[in-house]
Amino acid sequence: MPESTSPHGLEQWLRTLNRDTMATLLSHRPDAIAPPPPGISPLAERLRLPASMRRATQKLTALDIAVLHIASQLGAEFSPIVAPDLVQAILPTLQGERPDISVDDARTLAQGAFEHLRAMGMLLDFPQGYVIPAGVLNVIPPGLEPSTYALTPAELTDAVKQLGEKEVAILRTLAEGGGTGTTRDAAPDADPTRPIPRLIQSGMLIRVNAHTVRLPAVLKAVLRGTTPPPQRLLPPERGSNIHSSNASIGSGLEATRMLRVLVEELGTTPGVLVKSGALAQRTNQHLQKVLQCDEATLAMLIGAGIASGVLGTGEPQPLPDNDNGGDYLCPSTDADRWLQLSLADQWADVLEGWMFHDQQAFWKVTAEARKILDPENHRSELPQRRRALLNQALRYAPSDLKAGLSYHHPLLALHMSEVEIDAHIEAGVFFGVLNQDGSATEVLQGLKDGTLRTVCEKLTPAPVTHFIPQGDMTVLAPGPVDASVAQTLQLIADAESQGLASTYRISDSSVRRALDSGLSGAEIQQFLEQHTIGEVPQAITFCIDDAARQHGTIRGGAALSYIRSEDKALLQEALRADTRHSLGLRRIAPTVAVAQVPLAQVLKVLQAAGLMPVAEDEQGLSLDLRPAPARVGVEKPAPRPSEQREANIEAALGAIFAGDAADQVAHHAQRTANPQQALVHLRAAVRAGKKVVLGFVDNTGRVKRQIVMPVDVSGGKLTALAEDELQYFPVHRIAEVGTIDQ
Repeated sequence: MPESTSPHGLEQWLRTLNRDTMATLLSHRPDAIAPPPPGISPLAERLRLPASMRRATQKLTALDIAVLHIASQLGAEFSPIVAPDLVQAILPTLQGERPDISVDDARTLAQGAFEHLRAMGMLLDFPQGYVIPAGVLNVIPPGLEPSTYALTPAELTDAVKQLGEKEVAILRTLAEGGGTGTTRDAAPDADPTRPIPRLIQSGMLIRVNAHTVRLPAVLKAVLRGTTPPPQRLLPPERGSNIHSSNASIGSGLEATRMLRVLVEELGTTPGVLVKSGALAQRTNQHLQKVLQCDEATLAMLIGAGIASGVLGTGEPQPLPDNDNGGDYLCPSTDADRWLQLSLADQWADVLEGWMFHDQQAFWKVTAEARKILDPENHRSELPQRRRALLNQALRYAPSDLKAGLSYHHPLLALHMSEVEIDAHIEAGVFFGVLNQDGSATEVLQGLKDGTLRTVCEKLTPAPVTHFIPQGDMTVLAPGPVDASVAQTLQLIADAESQGLASTYRISDSSVRRALDSGLSGAEIQQFLEQHTIGEVPQAITFCIDDAARQHGTIRGGAALSYIRSEDKALLQEALRADTRHSLGLRRIAPTVAVAQVPLAQVLKVLQAAGLMPVAEDEQGLSLDLRPAPARVGVEKPAPRPSEQREANIEAALGAIFAGDAADQVAHHAQRTANPQQALVHLRAAVRAGKKVVLGFVDNTGRVKRQIVMPVDVSGGKLTALAEDELQYFPVHRIAEVGTIDQ
């Protein structure tokens, strides 16, 4: 009997649900509500789609899958089975993993699995018992039967090494062919010395029937080269300790600082990409030197930067001076906004981008000697795997993270190697999501429940606006420096070490950089005096005064350009600096010379000769001619589904129940599909002020029914009130009109 007409089918079950239960189902199956289904029947069709069911299986626990397999063996795909029989059938399986489990505990665990499967529409409850919807077990990968949990991946790896060539060849053939095969040696009375019976006896093959064998899913993963964590049917003991240590906060803020330095460095010197899209080795080494980190850390930072939308790849504007015509890694157009945020907001942006969007397998850079941003490192499923693993820290102790992953996400765990799992944990510690021991922080809880920004604001130390200059030319900042103060401080001094507390060093070159940006010596002194705890040391004052005295003694402006200096000898030295005569410098007065190239090019040559010119405007004021940082346009990461999903569910519920009500009314209404008669009925309804059931063809080509109050029929369209709103329906799309007895 087709499921649509079966008394125990999905559509019939959906009609028994109340609004709250339906909302729960839609929250677990969000792919079924875009666009809102216009009734129960369209919803059932969407839930039956293999792609939708396959996505839903990713949320099944190991016990859920075991319940489905055992229920199928009891015939639940054909007729209802009662809960006591299902509990009794699953008890031996649970006792195989935990021999001391009681019947009451088994019943509680099984009931939890029933409720979870029911909430996802993958196990239907009727008064007569439980039914499995058609097609559910078809989308669960083969080889996950409860009997396959006996051997661990490590044991299977060792067992494969002990096999002969024929046995290994059989296993690999099955693995490449989907996992299931037919053979005459699958019968219970087959010759036990042959390869197939020996593999069945060792647990490396499952006997389906006398002619069919199946490869356990975990063995298939081992043959693929992945060693997943051990499978388990029961969850570990709950026991998490959510807290944020100073070390985790410091690590997260340090990661944010390093990304900020990376953004600023790439804005000045965009990273070169090779033809494959990977980062050039020379750029890789340069960035490691700037950040003082290893290659894996650099890969983590680049992945998080791209995921959070502050880095991107492509053709930047402006192009580098030595442009080779290829693509670059450089800050995005959104990087300027991010750089102006508070440290807490910067950290929150990085965390959200990394957790929900980072698709770079950074560990492959060292584990497989691949280049950063190599296309082979891109994995679209990584955000889902990362969340699945790290969220276990909110439930379990650090020692049980892998066990929690195997239980709550068995299908994902089969594709995750120990190397990948350890890498996700390492990254979680680096970004401050996990403590050093692997336990959850408040940041992870904030990512889970949507309170991340509040948590980051609470954990981030208050920014400081004052610092401590010392006689050895260093400046100590006792906390995160306020963004507006840090911008000027980083012009005046070079960062030596940064974190929750930072150290900067003032030097001739750093002061010259500040002077080049347009600050005067007096302005630098005033800034330091305003933000210094105590007095500015004389050594720093002398350094600034000395640099300011020499700086700007050559003045230049755009004519095509000119340079001037009150020191005639210095101007003569500037003229001699043009050794290649590329500037076309010519003295036109004792203190003035003109050039035939733009001013920026003149200043660059003079600076290379050891002179310290500055640009000036028509008023003689200093100009900042530093090149604009490179930027590249990127698409913004998709927003996290939160309130929007709730709004979509409410809209879908309204459409489902309204459409179903219209279908029920239409079933008993007198309907006409004749176009002319339909218009007659509509005009009569307008005059009488009566509601009708309107059947019209929507944009998908399906007939949708809706109860409306016709207001006007003219100009080739029907104007009607539907759900207290005026709506318009093209007449040529109206398929039928039904009258309602009122």
